[in-house]
Amino acid sequence: LDAQDSSHLIPLVSDNWMLHFKWRGKPEEGSLPDAERTRLQELIGKAHARGQRLRLWGTPDVPAMWKELRDAGADFINTDKLPELRGFLTDGR
Repeated sequence: LDAQDSSHLIPLVSDNWMLHFKWRGKPEEGSLPDAERTRLQELIGKAHARGQRLRLWGTPDVPAMWKELRDAGADFINTDKLPELRGFLTDGR
């Protein structure tokens, strides 16, 4: 996201969730901490302001994460649980 190259040259930024966030989506951790939620929104906002899309890989593969990504305006939700994600998105949760 900090590259000075044009969004025409780099339209998609793909980065590792674990390099930026401590939350792993485990039930005992509770929900995404407010500071990390703000950081997520800032990363997405920065990418969008530059005309880029952002993909974070290695995200916790749980509905709580999908909700955070959706609510933050993420362009992609990375998952290995496609039927579950489809249900999540179509049920309007």
